[in-house]
Amino acid sequence: MILGVLDESPVPDGLSRAKALENSLDLAIAVEAAGYRRHWVTEHHGVRVMAGVAPELLVAEIAAATHELRVGTGGVLLTHYSPYKVAECFEVLTALHPGRIDLGIGRSRGADDATAVALRRDRRLEAADDFDEQFAELLGYVRHADDASEFASWASADLRPEVWLLGSSDRSANFAAALGVRYAFADFNNYQGATAVQTYRTSFRASSTEATPYVMVAIAVVCADTSREARILSTTLKMSHALRRKGSPARLPTPTEAREYIDYELRHQRLIVGDPGEVKREIEAVAAAYGADEVLVITVVHDHEARKHSYRLLADAFGMSSDLSGRSLREA
Repeated sequence: MILGVLDESPVPDGLSRAKALENSLDLAIAVEAAGYRRHWVTEHHGVRVMAGVAPELLVAEIAAATHELRVGTGGVLLTHYSPYKVAECFEVLTALHPGRIDLGIGRSRGADDATAVALRRDRRLEAADDFDEQFAELLGYVRHADDASEFASWASADLRPEVWLLGSSDRSANFAAALGVRYAFADFNNYQGATAVQTYRTSFRASSTEATPYVMVAIAVVCADTSREARILSTTLKMSHALRRKGSPARLPTPTEAREYIDYELRHQRLIVGDPGEVKREIEAVAAAYGADEVLVITVVHDHEARKHSYRLLADAFGMSSDLSGRSLREA
C-alpha cells in the first residue's frame, strides 16, 4: 500500500504558529526518511489551531528540505484566488522541484464568514459561486501549455504539477470524473464516501493528463505503542472538534485536559486509533472499501514527537523503509 501524509500544521495549546510551521518541516523530513511517498499541507484561514494559511509557501520550504518526497497541497482553496496566479506559483515550484509537486485543489472556503470577506479583493459584490469555471481554467493552463504559451515549461510531464481535486461528496466525485483528474476523498470528514468514489470511477473520462481514474483516501489516524496510549492521544483531536462544533475558539488541548472534557461521539467522522497492528488492519479495510490506489494519513495530537512516532510506527507496520527515521530538521 502506498502511504502519504496530510499535515494540517496543528498549533498545540501553549505553542506559537511559528513553532507549528517548524514542526511541519520537521515532520516532512521524518516521514520521507520513513518511506512515505507524499506530504501534503492544508490551507485554513482564521483558525487559530492550524498554522497553514499559505500552503504554496510551505510546499516550497518542505520541498527544499527534502529530496525525493512528493510535496503538495491538500489543498489550495481556489475560490479565493485567480487561477492564473495559482498556475504561475506552481510553475515556479515545478521548475524548482521537477517531478515532485502536487497541486491539490479544494472547493471550500476554509474560513468563517468574516475571514472569507477579508480574503476577498472586491468586497462590493457577493463572492461568485464559480469554482467549476475556475478549476477548468486552471486545468487549461496546466494541460495545454505549448511553446507559444506563458506556461511553456509545462510541455514536459516532469515539469507539470500532478493535479488533484479534493472532495467529500458526490458533487466533487462527478466533477473530478468529468474533467479527468485524480481524486482525493476526505474520509476524515465523511466516512461514508465509498459510493462517491465508485461514481468517480464509473463516470471517469480520460483526459490528456490522466488515462484512468486514480483515487486517494485521506484517513484520520492515531497510532501508538499500545491501544491505551493511542486512545489517550486521540482525545486532543476529539476535544478540538467539540469546541469548534459549539462555536468556541478551537484549540489543541493536552490529552489530560481533553479526557476530562469529552462526553460526546463524533458523527459522520472516522478516527482510527490503536496499536500498529490494529491501525494497519483498519486502514487496509477502509482502503479496500474505497478501492483506493493510495492512502493519506492525517494525525493530529498535542505532542509533536508523539505525532512523528505515530507515523514511524505505521511505516514499520506496513514494512516501509525507516533507516533514517531519526533525522531531524537540524540535520537536513
